[in-house]
Amino acid sequence: MNASCSPQAGAMAAPLGSLATPQGLSKIRHDLRDRLAAVQGYGEILLDYRDCAGWDRWRPGLLALHQTTGQLLRQLNQALEWSRWEAGSNDLPGLQNAIRTFYQAVEEMVEHLTREIGVAQHPASTMLPRYAGAAKKLFDLYEHTIAVPNFGRDSDGLPAGSLDPSPDEPPMPNKEGTILVADDSEENRHLLSHHLGRQGYTVHLVSDGPAALAFAQANPVDLLLLDFLMPGLNGLEVLKRVKADPRTNHLPVIMLSSSDAAATVIRSLQLGADDFLPKPFSPPLLAARVESSLAKKRLREREKTFYELTLRLHLGRGRARQILENPHLLRPGAVKQEVSFLFSDISNFSLIADRAAADRLFKLLNKYYQETIGCIHEHQGTVMQLVGDSIFAIWNAPEAQPDHQMLACRAAWALRKRLHQFNQELKDTSDDRLETRLGLHAGDASVGNLGSDDRFEFAAIGANTNLASRLEGLNKHLGTEVLMSEEMLTAAEASGFLCRALGRYKLKGLDRVVKVFELFGEKASQAAAPPWFTTFNQALRLFNEGEFAKAKKAFKDVLRTRGDGDGPSRFYLDYIEKLQKDKPDPEWLGVVKLESK
Repeated sequence: MNASCSPQAGAMAAPLGSLATPQGLSKIRHDLRDRLAAVQGYGEILLDYRDCAGWDRWRPGLLALHQTTGQLLRQLNQALEWSRWEAGSNDLPGLQNAIRTFYQAVEEMVEHLTREIGVAQHPASTMLPRYAGAAKKLFDLYEHTIAVPNFGRDSDGLPAGSLDPSPDEPPMPNKEGTILVADDSEENRHLLSHHLGRQGYTVHLVSDGPAALAFAQANPVDLLLLDFLMPGLNGLEVLKRVKADPRTNHLPVIMLSSSDAAATVIRSLQLGADDFLPKPFSPPLLAARVESSLAKKRLREREKTFYELTLRLHLGRGRARQILENPHLLRPGAVKQEVSFLFSDISNFSLIADRAAADRLFKLLNKYYQETIGCIHEHQGTVMQLVGDSIFAIWNAPEAQPDHQMLACRAAWALRKRLHQFNQELKDTSDDRLETRLGLHAGDASVGNLGSDDRFEFAAIGANTNLASRLEGLNKHLGTEVLMSEEMLTAAEASGFLCRALGRYKLKGLDRVVKVFELFGEKASQAAAPPWFTTFNQALRLFNEGEFAKAKKAFKDVLRTRGDGDGPSRFYLDYIEKLQKDKPDPEWLGVVKLESK
């Protein structure tokens, strides 16, 4: 054995003095157990080299040394137990002699192996000096702790960076997971990195609590292995901050400690730790608890993904995001606010449903909804309801959107264009054609969760909601596709759309007279309104003034110009015939009254 490495056989350890308290002894016992755990960890690694040439004949000696660490652990616990200390039955000299003998045996074993088997070419070349170094640190710590009460210092004797995982160690098949190890002991960091790295995990190492917090907050981490006693912040304080921070509170934590106190385990679990791993640890137990924690995390993530998807499918992206951030929103209640509404419906859907098989009808509707809902979401709308072939969507709720009217107009037009393309695709494969009618309006509504404590839906209700629905239905009478109220006109024109005034209407079930406009086209695609727009406007003015004969002539002129393809002109010609037959009110105001939806 090298004389320079031999421990000095000095006098019996000095009394601990003021450190001989329950807390002081617990701290000393923790630190010594920590050092012993490092020795035990390296011994287990060395015992794993079963297939290396010339190694088998040394395995019995290594196994005996490894078994001795278990005996030392029991002896250490007994010698530094407070009840024994109070009774004066602690055997510090015996413990000191056992640690010294063990250290000398390790030194001799490492020297023999290094000299006789050419360890420089051996896979264990990086582990043998660490094994000896860990044993020396155990002895030095005992000597310095008992003789000089300064057990807080770090007596690491290896150069910085010397404990990186050995490149000679072939990793096991990769396992998914990024693990952060926070431990102030360099040996423990290396041992954990070695075992976890061989299993294929990505491992990051930090040496104190503040570094652990900073890394976890700034980087994606799947699991935190957290030492109980560390400088700066102890493990419990780090655990509390991790669980209190929204950025990290999802992170599973396994606490590491050389303490054998049940209170340590209980407090860790109370603060949110997922598991507890005592030091010295066995590699199989480490692997099992890491995999268990990661498996639980993956399960929680799958459940969260399912939960988010379910919320999004039923409540829309915006509302789902709000609820995930503020679960208290999952209760009945509403607020009054301005929103933009869009209602859509498929023309003659009942006839299509009657002649189509159920499975084919659902496939067709699913394709239809894929197109239409996509347009609404692309323009940041929230789909509130799907009822049969109908869609109800809103803007400016649940999240504020200052340009909500523009977004609704653009969504409606995008939806109209996409469905024209969709119908062309259908024409190539079937006789189906899904002609959609759209209604747009903006106004106040009560928006929130409507229903009971155990069943509700996100809803927007009020007279303005009904008006938007009636505008969608008015398309059926006018032969149009997209109708809107006067409240949407400014936003539509500011968005670059060409709009046509279609008159004033008293719609079924509504008290107010509504000025109705058609979202007709995009100004960018034509320099100005077509010439017949002027003729239609003249015809509408004559109708409002009660000049029905002149109005009829003007509407017919529009039909001749458009090739009999203008639905509003045909509607007004029929309505004028009805008025002339029934004789209009002498106080005619130009309001069209509809008794049906």
